[in-house]
Amino acid sequence: MSAAVVYDQEVVWAKGFGYADVEKKVSATPQTIYRIASITKVFTATALMQLRDAGKVGLDDPLTKYIPSFRLASRFADSPPITLLQLATHASGFPREAPLDYWLTLKFPPVETMIEAVSTKGERAFPPYVESKYSNVGFAILGYALSQAAGQPYFSYVKQNILDPLGMQQTGFTLTPSMTAQMATGYFAAKDGKPPEPAYQPDYGGYGPASSLYTSVEDIAKFMSLQFRDGPAGGSQILRGSTLREMHTAHWVAPDWNSGWGIGFAMSRIGNHTSVGHGGGIQGFRTHIEMIPALKVGVAVFTNTNASPEVFTREMLQLLIPVIERAEARARPVPPPAPASWQQYVGVYVNPFGKARIRVHNNQLQLLSDDEADGGPVALTPVAEHKFRMQGGFSSGELLVFEVDAKGKVFRMWVGQFPMERE
Repeated sequence: MSAAVVYDQEVVWAKGFGYADVEKKVSATPQTIYRIASITKVFTATALMQLRDAGKVGLDDPLTKYIPSFRLASRFADSPPITLLQLATHASGFPREAPLDYWLTLKFPPVETMIEAVSTKGERAFPPYVESKYSNVGFAILGYALSQAAGQPYFSYVKQNILDPLGMQQTGFTLTPSMTAQMATGYFAAKDGKPPEPAYQPDYGGYGPASSLYTSVEDIAKFMSLQFRDGPAGGSQILRGSTLREMHTAHWVAPDWNSGWGIGFAMSRIGNHTSVGHGGGIQGFRTHIEMIPALKVGVAVFTNTNASPEVFTREMLQLLIPVIERAEARARPVPPPAPASWQQYVGVYVNPFGKARIRVHNNQLQLLSDDEADGGPVALTPVAEHKFRMQGGFSSGELLVFEVDAKGKVFRMWVGQFPMERE
């Protein structure tokens, strides 16, 4: 097993455990290369969003716009066209696999063969957004559609536009000599006291966009750090911050509200926080990455056997959350003493909808509203004379403006566009 902890733009801890190669007694390290299987899907989703931002695709475009020959039979009257977004969020009702025998033979055909098989023998499992339906073949075909839109093969697009700008030199769809030297052997779990057996590693053919990346925890940390950055796209910022947040936002939520899908990312709750990530599993390898964007922390755990790395990623994050929260609290600057002039705003304000109170608390000007009794105080940050920016509440991000009369006395405040008269 290899594991790494990422905090913002740093790998703060990384270590290997056990053997990358049992027979040769080669120890696992943070540089050990693993097949990451379905974690590949978040790279396909990243390509989708790059092409969307570049105006080359639309999220609501039907799949047939890029693959005119594609068809999928449906027994449902409510079966609108399958879109790129539905595929990227596993919400299309697409079958999990193509109607072929590749999981028996472990001989995976080109994606064109999969498209033909789905179009002639496949069937939609559900109408869109009825259930989450995880689909390997859906992501394989999504990757092919993106290559059509980009005008270049999928593998070369990902290398040129994602891996290279992020500096992921030990990541790829084929093993370079330096990657081969670090490659772990994948094993079936040991049984009946016998030593673990190496697992056959097939070529996944047309499943490349769904399952075929190789990388290390040290290298994937660079992709994880991207998830915590903001700002316009350029250089290693391969997606603008607003697009990353769009990917981390739930587009499908489970009925229990504890999990769901963003764009390419699985979503879940860890304590009071939302996490995003993805797992991967094929013969001899199990891998998992999980991140909490609000805390800028993430964990990667890769194993070379049939383990459950998601147990480790979640336990590690549960341990780290309170540590980071305490560290951030210590780093938060103490507010300077509240200006005496703020006392002129203190009081109760009313309108036909209810009451609100302005107070000075812990050197901070705050709004407490009857409408938001459960939401806590709204912090007011000064931006100009009698003008404050609200943080929290229904009008968060907008201005709260106090009006004064000819004598300089406050008689009204505007909470965004809602006036409230001082009692």
